[in-house]
Amino acid sequence: MNDRRRLERFFLKLPAEVEVLIKGKKRIQNLVTFNISADGAYFHTREPLAEDTPVRVTVTMGNQIVRKLTGLQSLIKLSGKVVRTDSAGMAIGFKEKYKIERLIGS
Repeated sequence: MNDRRRLERFFLKLPAEVEVLIKGKKRIQNLVTFNISADGAYFHTREPLAEDTPVRVTVTMGNQIVRKLTGLQSLIKLSGKVVRTDSAGMAIGFKEKYKIERLIGS
């Protein structure tokens, strides 16, 4: 199988909130990343969203290394869409714009 990835994937388990961005279809899933890169992430889930579903993803970066260095947690807010689903979960491709917010004292 050819690997089409352009960017390195990191096998990190990071808590994330995936919100559907279709008007009138408010749905939020609390998931954990299986792997993540600068342009996307894969999530194990029994309820994958349909391909091409627009989403907002909020990833919490609060591992012990980040906390030790900064004393903080950060939220990375991304938007994108579901690019692939399979029996184990879904892959979400991110748009280039993102926002990082610090959570003070977390």
